[in-house]
Parts: sequence; C-alpha cells; structure tokens
Amino acid sequence: MKAVASWSASASATSYQLTAKASPPPESGDGLIYNGPLTSFSYFAQGVNSTISFTVKACNANGCSANSNSASTQVPNGN
Repeated sequence: MKAVASWSASASATSYQLTAKASPPPESGDGLIYNGPLTSFSYFAQGVNSTISFTVKACNANGCSANSNSASTQVPNGN
C-alpha cells in the first residue's frame, strides 16, 4: 500500500527527517525513511493489518527539532 506523508514547511528548516513505525512489528522500513529537503514522501508499506505511524523533525545547521505529533494510517489485509 502506498501512503503519502506530507507536512508543512518550517521557515528555518533546511531538511526534514521522517520516521515510520509499524504496529504490530515488524515492518521493513521502520525507523528513518526519509532525510531531505522535501515536505512530502511516498512510503510503500509491506505489512498487512497494521498501523503505520509517522513523525517528522525539522532540521537546520543548529540541529533538529523534537518529533512532531504522530500521524497514522492503516494497512489493510492484502495490501
């Protein structure tokens, strides 16, 4: 299943770190799935009957912000 994660730009950010976590695990791709300047990313979930939760951090030369609130999507049975 394809899920598109998108978020609002931060004025001081030069890049973003997107993480994904599956419940129940394991889901290939858990952890950091995107690190770059764009504000959206297409994620192809491979699990079934699971929930994928996404968080994002805004980063610049001074470091990264705390994680955003998480957003989730369901991966149905049979992808």
